Parts: sequence; structure tokens; C-alpha cells
Amino acid sequence: MAYYITTQFFAQLLSLNLQWIFDFLLNNVLWIFGFLLLGYYFYPDKKMLYTFLFITFAFWTTFDFVKAIGWVLLDPKYLFINNIAVIAVFVFCEADENLRKNSLFINTMRFFVVIVFFNLFMR
Repeated sequence: MAYYITTQFFAQLLSLNLQWIFDFLLNNVLWIFGFLLLGYYFYPDKKMLYTFLFITFAFWTTFDFVKAIGWVLLDPKYLFINNIAVIAVFVFCEADENLRKNSLFINTMRFFVVIVFFNLFMR
């Protein structure tokens, strides 16, 4: 049986297993502060907590989805293509104020497009 963090976390949350949740939070302090930092980077004023929750949920569901269907996510060729796409999207988004406001959504969509493109056409 595979270990899926999204379902495991929500199952423990619904059963009010506070010991597991507290242990989980303390074991992942680096990830928590990293995602909070990303939230502050994208929205430095009011939406930092919303962005933190969005990034955390997107990260968990992406890794669970990729694990469930057997796709590759941490292949060197994929990481190279992903990094090139990150640079291209950020340079493109910096040119326009409206795109800069929606850079979190645009970057998330870029991530999913690159995953699908790589696993369907380049593997």
C-alpha cells in the first residue's frame, strides 16, 4: 500500500489525532517555513496564509497524483525542462502587471503542463 500524504493528513485531521498532527508539523518545520516564505514572496500583504495553504495542497496532491499513476517527477531531463520553463514563464510574467499579480496561478499551471508534456511525450 502506497503512502499518500494528502489522504493521510486529512484522515488524521478528521479523527482529531493531535499527537500525529503535532509530530508531523514538528518533523516538517523546514517545509512549513519554506512554503510560508513562498507565500510571502508571491503575496507579501494579506494573502500569505491562503498562498501557503494553496502551495502545500498543490505540492501534496501533485506528488500523490504522480505516485498513483506511475509518472516520473524527479528525472534529470524533467528537472532540466522544468527549470527552462520556470525561467521563461517568470521572464514573461515580469513584463506585465496583470500577469505579475497572477504569477502563482500561472506558475502552478506551468508546472502541471510540464509534468503532463514530459510524461506523455518525452519519456
